[in-house]
Amino acid sequence: RRDLCGREPWPFTDKFFDFSICSHTLEDLRDPLFVCSELVRVSKRGYIEVPSRLLETCRGQEDPAIAGLSHHRWLVERRQDHLSFTPKYHLIHDDQLSFPSWYLRLIPESERLICFFWEGSFTISETTIHGAEKVRASLRSFVEQHTFPGTATRNWARLQDGLGSLRRRGRQALSAFRRSH
Repeated sequence: RRDLCGREPWPFTDKFFDFSICSHTLEDLRDPLFVCSELVRVSKRGYIEVPSRLLETCRGQEDPAIAGLSHHRWLVERRQDHLSFTPKYHLIHDDQLSFPSWYLRLIPESERLICFFWEGSFTISETTIHGAEKVRASLRSFVEQHTFPGTATRNWARLQDGLGSLRRRGRQALSAFRRSH
């Protein structure tokens, strides 16, 4: 048995593994930075998959009042070969600081996860925010910047177009039914 976050080097030599997979784990751990540093040390290359911050900011996956999954400790973001970990502050469950459950349906599959192949190494950081007002401001800023992310805007427009088309077809069918009866 081993504590992955125990700050004790894993029992493998440098670059021991040709390829490592770490899927849906880092967001759960108390020290994902240590785990990432050990992954880079013991592996030549690898794949990491975590929920995107966008997905983790949506309420309704477990409960309409909870953003993301309740056991997740981190909000993870990726910029090129860099992963940034921000603690998942409890204030995120506030209606103004996260997305409503219906928003979850608008997020395309491609924006729900961070799927990250790496080779050689990658960089990591932890973002800490001190003070409730600064946490609120940071969470609010994220929500404002992502009100309709990327392709979600197009999906919303398609949904609206589809509903309009469905209404038109419904009216046409009702009209045809009335004429025949």
